[in-house]
Amino acid sequence: MQKTMSSSRFVLFLLLSLAPFSFSHQKDQIQETFHECLSNIQTPNTFFTPNDTNFTQILKSRAINLKFRTPSTPKPDAIFTPLNETHIQTAVICAKKLGIHLRTRSGGHDYEGLSYTSVMGRPFVVIDLSKMQDVNVDLADNSVWAETGATIGKVYYRVAEKNRLVQIMNTGFPELGLKKEDCFEMSWIESVMHIMEYPKIVPPSVLLERKPSFLNYFKAKSDFVREVIPESGLEGMWKIMLEDESPLMIWNPYGGIMSKIPESSIPFPHRNGVLFKVQYVSAWMDPAMEDKHVSEIRKLTEVSLRGTPSTPKPDAIFTPLNETHIQTAVICAKKLGIHLRTRSGGHDYEGLSYTSVMGRPFVVIDLSKMQDVNVDLADNSVWAETGATIDRLVQIMNTGFPELGLKKEDCFEMSWIESVMHIMEYPKIVPPSVLLERKPSFLNYFKAKSDFVREVIPESGLEGMWKIMLEDESPLMIWNPYGGIMSKIPESSIPFPHRNGVLFKVQYVSAWMDPAMEDKHVSEIRKVYDYMTTYVTKSPREAYVNYRDLDIGMNGKSDDSWGFKYFKDNFHTLRKIKTKFDYSNFFSHEQSIPLID
Repeated sequence: MQKTMSSSRFVLFLLLSLAPFSFSHQKDQIQETFHECLSNIQTPNTFFTPNDTNFTQILKSRAINLKFRTPSTPKPDAIFTPLNETHIQTAVICAKKLGIHLRTRSGGHDYEGLSYTSVMGRPFVVIDLSKMQDVNVDLADNSVWAETGATIGKVYYRVAEKNRLVQIMNTGFPELGLKKEDCFEMSWIESVMHIMEYPKIVPPSVLLERKPSFLNYFKAKSDFVREVIPESGLEGMWKIMLEDESPLMIWNPYGGIMSKIPESSIPFPHRNGVLFKVQYVSAWMDPAMEDKHVSEIRKLTEVSLRGTPSTPKPDAIFTPLNETHIQTAVICAKKLGIHLRTRSGGHDYEGLSYTSVMGRPFVVIDLSKMQDVNVDLADNSVWAETGATIDRLVQIMNTGFPELGLKKEDCFEMSWIESVMHIMEYPKIVPPSVLLERKPSFLNYFKAKSDFVREVIPESGLEGMWKIMLEDESPLMIWNPYGGIMSKIPESSIPFPHRNGVLFKVQYVSAWMDPAMEDKHVSEIRKVYDYMTTYVTKSPREAYVNYRDLDIGMNGKSDDSWGFKYFKDNFHTLRKIKTKFDYSNFFSHEQSIPLID
């Protein structure tokens, strides 16, 4: 079954790279015969020839590289915009029957223009999938299914839209009547500050000061919920909470990675099946009100003043600096019969770490000086000493790369969809809905190349790279970090093979507006690419197929080593499937999968 599914994925990949073999046809013959063959499935505004007024507009709609908009660039003899899969199947059958060469254009980028132009010297027709662009975001199984004609901008927008709190809450809980103005979008660290009730003008660095954000008398209790609370139960809860000056209830949703860790792996057992945790908190400032507030919180859940003069105090406090100090303190306390309390950086609702109701003298071991935090992005882990507060993470992240000299004013906190808009260089006043318009955020001449890096580039290599890039009007380099789920998928599961061991992907892009400057810019990007040879993958030098690069080879003009750069050993599998299912090489273009000789 696994082998069959894997083969199906490769077949699907091949079919998405439509571009067939054809015989010579005159333009009028192609337009007439192809149009006639499609007559049974055609609907208005799906077939266009150069004689139609909107032909050029449709052709240029996804041609973001001005190199392929010039008058000398080969143009298709017709454009067909199918509305469904049946239309595509009919178009392919007609093209194969009539010997018409096809190019297929989806919603993705096409750096070398292979989906709407050709250097193979044959007349051709473009199947433009822009009208097949539905995007289905399923939050239940954490998946997104997009039709081939959807742009990445539309995919991003629909994902962000689906995750918006207002839509989710109004779909699941319409009774709440949640409105947009009831919600505030904020970064994770802003949400921490908000929950701790700091004013907006207070910077997150206040979290490093180890000072509590509130100080009062309080009582807290907790519960875990594994079954949905019925409406009658919620009604009774609201009644109690509205009757009294009731405690605060905080519901923390569970699931995700919490459900995947076995209950026995660590002492904390509240894992799979828990819907949410309930925290009840009642707080007061007048010590005379303790009985009233404790009674209310107990009523809601069906003991305790901290810091008063009568609260038992420790006879001494020891603040160790390392594990050896702790071990020595424990040995001494055991030898001398001294009762110990240990206080870490976490909260302590009942004060058990620094007071006692057991009537014995005691000493507190305060771990506040042991607060190092190690954040390891490679294995997605955080190791914190017992005395650390979670707020210390802020400082760690800002000091991990002191060479950068990063300052607060260099940084901008934003939501994920805002980061998409920022990377695409839209002004802040432009709403994300612009991503649905299928308009490119830039339009220029450009050349792009790619690499993958599996070993850390030494400092000397980086110095040489900076030197080359500072000498010229150099290309842009974009480094995309890999790892995580990318590393867990086997290389052979789908054609894309750049998986476990890849540190990051490099994209080189050189752009210009004056067509006379092409040679200069192409020469510069090749210079940087050649320099990086020592520091990137070898045998093969891997490349990303969605950043098409005809420099590395093409059918009929070089050997097939370019295929191994894109697909590694998966290239063998792709060629076998190609030969079995397309033995006439109907689907072909400059870098289509070649047949086995």
